Amino acid sequence: MVKISSLAKVEFLRRGQPLFESVSHCIVCNGTARDPLVSVEGWEVMCCRDCGLGILDPRPTAHSLSALYDDTYFTTRQAAPLQAAAVKKAIRGAGRMLRSLKRYKSGGRLLDIGCGAGYFLAAAREAGFDVRGVEPSSWGIDVARGILNLPVDQVSIESVEFAPESFDLVNLSHVLEHVSSPLVLLAKVRQWLVSDGIVVITLPNHASYDTRRYGAHWYGWQVPYHLWHFTPSTLTRLLSEHGFRVEACRLDSSRYIKEEWKGIPVVRWFRHLIARFYAGRDMTVIASRG
Repeated sequence: MVKISSLAKVEFLRRGQPLFESVSHCIVCNGTARDPLVSVEGWEVMCCRDCGLGILDPRPTAHSLSALYDDTYFTTRQAAPLQAAAVKKAIRGAGRMLRSLKRYKSGGRLLDIGCGAGYFLAAAREAGFDVRGVEPSSWGIDVARGILNLPVDQVSIESVEFAPESFDLVNLSHVLEHVSSPLVLLAKVRQWLVSDGIVVITLPNHASYDTRRYGAHWYGWQVPYHLWHFTPSTLTRLLSEHGFRVEACRLDSSRYIKEEWKGIPVVRWFRHLIARFYAGRDMTVIASRG
């Protein structure tokens, strides 16, 4: 039995809106056969039998899910460090990610979709990019606009629109797994990119070592907010079949090894090095417009 917050459920029932919906087919291979992957807090994640995409099914309807994205959701998962030193540290961290993209894009017009507090945008602005952000949460807008003075639009991710060939680089960090129609968003992104533009997509990898070790407690499930659960193969296939050319796929090192091996004598000193050989929670795929 799927669970949803009691207050939200009462409100949806009062309005006569359906709470849940089924997913008829896989967005990667169009397959309909699937097997259970994991059960988390009463929610069922299924695995496409043909390609391995994880699918939350049933899932909240778009109407019901939107009400669950209140400021509590954002602040508990992405608490904004508002002290000046902490903000600078967060921007420096985002800057390291940006520098790793230099071989693909070192400047131009950059769009960050779901930019949160805007740390990546701030780092990009410091690096000379002409930046623009999109963020649905009031919390993110308050920090990005009010503290960092960034040009960020408050709008839902699935309804945002821009003119064709508006950007050289589009960043989607922990966004694609949240949207009900990833293909629609990717089609928009491809249209917004210039002919040699790139998209950078970061999201959880359910085929990781950490997933196997943590099981149903793996942080990447985040039900019911994560509707899709990708692997390197499913994400690269999705991009390749919808007009993108995959340039690189990078896997985070294992958080499990870093955390769980702290107490092991001698080995603990080498755990960060060892963790590089095991896939952690997230992956980043860099793709150009084909």
